[in-house]
Amino acid sequence: SELDNLQRLVDRIPPDILAELKRQQRHTVKER
Repeated sequence: SELDNLQRLVDRIPPDILAELKRQQRHTVKER
């Protein structure tokens, strides 16, 4: 299923990159 594919992708992404993505999302929300 798509969820399983997403989970596999996330498992491959290093935690520091995940944290950076979350940080960028927070910034875009603040700018609006």
